[in-house]
Amino acid sequence: MTMIRRLLLVLLCLLLAAPAIARDEREARTDRGRPLRESVREVERDTGGEVLRAERVPQGGRDVNRIKVITPEGRVRVYRDDARGETKGKRQDKGKSKGKDKDD
Repeated sequence: MTMIRRLLLVLLCLLLAAPAIARDEREARTDRGRPLRESVREVERDTGGEVLRAERVPQGGRDVNRIKVITPEGRVRVYRDDARGETKGKRQDKGKSKGKDKDD
């Protein structure tokens, strides 16, 4: 009988711990912020262009998704999206339409 009680106690502990483990995993995903691929899809959809390069870069103490796109008109644009999701929408870099970007 004691063996069955021990087994039931172990199962009860596992069942009680499961929600806490799941919450920790959700919080870890949230800390990483918005996935780069999600930002890429949104920029592709909004611009109708082709993504040339996408990367996550540090800027001002936070991570920013940086997406370089060639538009249907043939112009290269660079968009930055706050990876933490604290700002809505994309911000196009200004002053990069002439000359070469450091990625070129």
